[in-house]
Amino acid sequence: MTRQAPLIAAISGMASLLLFLAAARAGFLALPLFLLIPLPIVIASLGWGTVAGFLSAFMAFVAIAVIADPRIALFYGFDFALPAAYLAHCLGLSRRDDDTGAVEWFPISHVFFRMVLYGAFAVGLSLAFSGFDPELLERALSEQLVNAPQNLGDGNAVSPDETARNLVAFSTALLPFAAPTMWVLMIGFNLWLGARIVKRSGKMERPNLEISDISLPPVALLALGVGIILALVDPPLYFIGAALVATLGMALTILGFNTVHVLLEGTGHKPLVLPILYLSTIFFSFPLLLMFLLGLADFGLKLRERYRAQKNQSNT
Repeated sequence: MTRQAPLIAAISGMASLLLFLAAARAGFLALPLFLLIPLPIVIASLGWGTVAGFLSAFMAFVAIAVIADPRIALFYGFDFALPAAYLAHCLGLSRRDDDTGAVEWFPISHVFFRMVLYGAFAVGLSLAFSGFDPELLERALSEQLVNAPQNLGDGNAVSPDETARNLVAFSTALLPFAAPTMWVLMIGFNLWLGARIVKRSGKMERPNLEISDISLPPVALLALGVGIILALVDPPLYFIGAALVATLGMALTILGFNTVHVLLEGTGHKPLVLPILYLSTIFFSFPLLLMFLLGLADFGLKLRERYRAQKNQSNT
């Protein structure tokens, strides 16, 4: 640990704390702040070492416990601070070969899989122990939406009560799956952005993260099966099962996008295909299913490895 580490830890911890408090008070309008809560901790860990990362997370945790509430601090620490510090620590792990002197970095695929599993259990346990009740949430939201009459697209009138119930029922049923999915995307984005920032500053020794090389181990299929089984039982195990299904489903979807990137390498179609793919995903969402299926195919058939092997053979 360098002499600067405690100071950097204090600054990054307070920055994460301010982002968390601002997001909590401003609500939906502060969504960009909410998404960046782990970023200062990631930067501290990647740039100034593991101790700085965990120390910044601990400082922010203690400050929230004192300023706000210990329960809120536990939520912040378990869902934001701890995973940011731990996963950034994993990215910084390396070992040197005694014979060749080459540096071997902790595989990014292992970091990715740990992020997926942590997200499933963190969000699933948070829903389970927070007293989250879909029926109570549905009734509360129905009271707010019941006065908003709507019509079906075919012109058949639907009562406000029925419209509100349908909308709220769908939203509450989706929440145990949507929350862990957003968590994975948020933490993954912060790890990537933090690595880019620290790399630009010259303080990160690890080479650039090869996102297109991310893969999942075979045990991921077993974890997905366990998640599906748990998602068929009653809470609180249901929340953990739903989170496992959601995070592993998103992980396979990310593999699908990675496969597209690899298959387009050297073809000259990237500038055209990728913007269309990502824009259609943002506005229509249906490409997510296609990317999930492609990721599942890559998981089972190793499409990227086969394509690169064939490409190398053709070049030799």
